[in-house]
Amino acid sequence: MNRQRGLLIGGGILLLIAVVMGIAATNNNTSVKKGREKEVNYAELYLDRYIYGNFEDKPEIEFSDVPSDFSVVVGPLKEKIQSDTKLSNEQIDKLFELYYESVKQKTSFDANLKKTKKNSFTYTVGISGISLKELSKNLKETEKGDDVYLYFSNVISQNKSSNEQTSVDLTFKKENGKISLASNYMAVVKLYMAFYIGETDVFSIKKMMEEFQPAK
Repeated sequence: MNRQRGLLIGGGILLLIAVVMGIAATNNNTSVKKGREKEVNYAELYLDRYIYGNFEDKPEIEFSDVPSDFSVVVGPLKEKIQSDTKLSNEQIDKLFELYYESVKQKTSFDANLKKTKKNSFTYTVGISGISLKELSKNLKETEKGDDVYLYFSNVISQNKSSNEQTSVDLTFKKENGKISLASNYMAVVKLYMAFYIGETDVFSIKKMMEEFQPAK
């Protein structure tokens, strides 16, 4: 593998991580205005809205944007991607949108209540996310040509869901009439990783990136 191709693929992996971080940068608290809270599957509602963009169900429950330090990661990653691939901001944004559409169309999940304790609700979410193995294969085997944007577009268009589910536990807490996502930072990161790359192990991503580094 030559240096240029290695940089392109490395940039591709960084692009995916940036997508994960960017999506996770907002929308991690909810407030309830009215309705029968005990009948609501908060995990399902949260994911339906903020993974799949479905906002019609339970409109009485509002999700509020909450600032997160995920955002400080996205900027440097995008700069790294641009440096490696020479893609414009507009092209990178379009690839983000294309990847997000593949997630909405090709992934699935189920969310089951695991336990309740006082005013907290813990769900086990089983996620069939985008397959990292297939993505890795497509990054290596897709014809690159001279158009870098077209290359990544073709790779993303081949995304497939994983045959194996990844499980993540999410906990929501009710306090003072509000429902908040009480899971810690890493649990939320793993949630989005499960959807976008079908993995929750950051070391597996690091290993894959190292495999695609150009020979020195």
